Amino acid sequence: MQSSFDSAFSVASQDGNGSIETPKPVPGGPTIEFTGYSTFVIGSSKKFLYAMTTGFSAIRVYSFFGPGVQLQTGQQFLPKDTSRPLNSINVDPTERFLYLVESPGIIEQFSVDKSAGTLTNGVVVTEPNADLRMTVITPSGKFLFGNDLTLGRIFAYAIGSNGALSPVTGSPFAVPAGGQPTRLAMDSTGQYLYASLLTDGVAAFKIDGSTGSLVDVPGSPFLTSGQPSGIAVSSSNFVYITSSVAVDGFKADAVGTLSPVSGSPFQLSSSSPIVDATGQFLYVIGSNSTIYGFKIDPTSGAFNAISGSPFTSVQNPWLLTPLKIP
Repeated sequence: MQSSFDSAFSVASQDGNGSIETPKPVPGGPTIEFTGYSTFVIGSSKKFLYAMTTGFSAIRVYSFFGPGVQLQTGQQFLPKDTSRPLNSINVDPTERFLYLVESPGIIEQFSVDKSAGTLTNGVVVTEPNADLRMTVITPSGKFLFGNDLTLGRIFAYAIGSNGALSPVTGSPFAVPAGGQPTRLAMDSTGQYLYASLLTDGVAAFKIDGSTGSLVDVPGSPFLTSGQPSGIAVSSSNFVYITSSVAVDGFKADAVGTLSPVSGSPFQLSSSSPIVDATGQFLYVIGSNSTIYGFKIDPTSGAFNAISGSPFTSVQNPWLLTPLKIP
């Protein structure tokens, strides 16, 4: 699924070789905010899409239906304080809880009725002097992490049975070398957290599965070819970073240390990297409204262009999201 700067939604089908068709508009798709972060999220049930609405501090819920991919507008839900700008949105792996990052330094929790798609306001966490932009949640649903861009910190929380957030001991955790974390990504097992940095580089942390605390991976941060514009992690724990000059690929060893994969960096101005649901293909937004596709070597993490790449995209795409439809 793609979204463009005009806030339109489109969907492109993928075949077994990784080729993608020309995107088609999604009927009934939302008009959403552009913040540079995740302004919409799809629940694990694949029944609902939750989006931050343009011009309003609100969340609109859309339901999926066929044939193909169509969206039906549902209810709108408001945060407790509608005067605050919204930064990003996220849903936990069970689709029981939704988290909204608001400025300045606020994470608001909602309970989700995933049979109806309705939201109920929950607990609000406020971090004084923090510049929180986005969140990631472990696959277990036990912990949530948020990036403090300005002060170079990662806030960590335990998620309670009711979705409420409790600070992890030691939180916030400083990013090494004074780095400022722009975006966060996590491996599929929830063992490692990665943060792209405002200046060249990516920081890596080992997550304690019991406590949620973070420890720097040996050698972190790791140099990238340029200032990162996006980060994605494959199911085999290969890390891919886009920038205005190249796509960098890394492989994590047994302790999480990153080393470049063969053929990296791939010289290409790019953004919004994603790995598809199978973990076999990497896609990035290139210049001239195109999507570049790469086949990922399952052993080395090396990535090679798919036949037919680059593929036609919508005009001015800004965000790619993988969507596996049963």
